[in-house]
Amino acid sequence: MLTSLNMPNNLEKVEALIRKYEANKSYYHSQKYNKTLLRSDFLDPLFEALGWDIKNAAGKSISEREVLLEESLRDGMMEHTKKPDYTFRLFSERKFFWKRKSRRSILCKTMVQPNKLEDMALRLD
Repeated sequence: MLTSLNMPNNLEKVEALIRKYEANKSYYHSQKYNKTLLRSDFLDPLFEALGWDIKNAAGKSISEREVLLEESLRDGMMEHTKKPDYTFRLFSERKFFWKRKSRRSILCKTMVQPNKLEDMALRLD
């Protein structure tokens, strides 16, 4: 289950991430800034501030973890394997997926019905 939220402290963490991004926005949009840096600098800290156990601090087994990184998935029998950056789960049930699609967009897929995914995109301009 999601870790307990200390709202004032977590809000400060999110605000600090926003300030960090705004201070160096041009660098974060450059070719020098890669996906691994994005995950370590922004995405992992953001999801941790939102209460997700990204690093498995609770020491849960793979089947019980809240977040799986780059889990291999198939959307259908005939499709290629896909690897979202993050798979978010509650009580071992997949709830949504997070994937960085390009330097300026993120794709979030949610489970609408079992084995049925719905896309939501976020543009970062």
